[in-house]
Amino acid sequence: MNSLRIRCQLYLYNIILRDGESQGKDGRYRYTYYDNGKQKCLYSWKLEANDKIPAGKRDCIALRVQIEELKKRQLLFGKYSESRYTVIELVERYVALKTGVRKSTQAGHQTVINVLKKDEFGSRKINDIRISDAKLWLVELQKNDKKAGERFPEICKRRSTFLKVL
Repeated sequence: MNSLRIRCQLYLYNIILRDGESQGKDGRYRYTYYDNGKQKCLYSWKLEANDKIPAGKRDCIALRVQIEELKKRQLLFGKYSESRYTVIELVERYVALKTGVRKSTQAGHQTVINVLKKDEFGSRKINDIRISDAKLWLVELQKNDKKAGERFPEICKRRSTFLKVL
């Protein structure tokens, strides 16, 4: 535990739960947080990574691991959906955080940035874009340029990475 005082509660099975964490009657753990004024939840059958999963349940990521990833994302990007970032600014910020990558990966990232600078999609505000808009842009990029897979492999082959940024 940190030197900061963390309010904890004792719940089923004598497990100490932190703020926002709770456990349902079925044994599933839940973390409740607020994003843009809306309540959101993360769920998992495991609290810690080394916990066992109840019989008949699928393997899942531990709740506290999910919470750490959420906090990391919030620190890196803050409330970018409310901000005045453009797509290109957010992509540049994301790429700047990627250190220790190979030169070929850096070149691919630079290709993505160059394509976004030329296209009007890169100048749009992040809070005006939905994931469906980004997917549609990728499809149009491939349709307009038949060799898009060869010329822009970082965008076309790694769509999921591009969409994570958005």
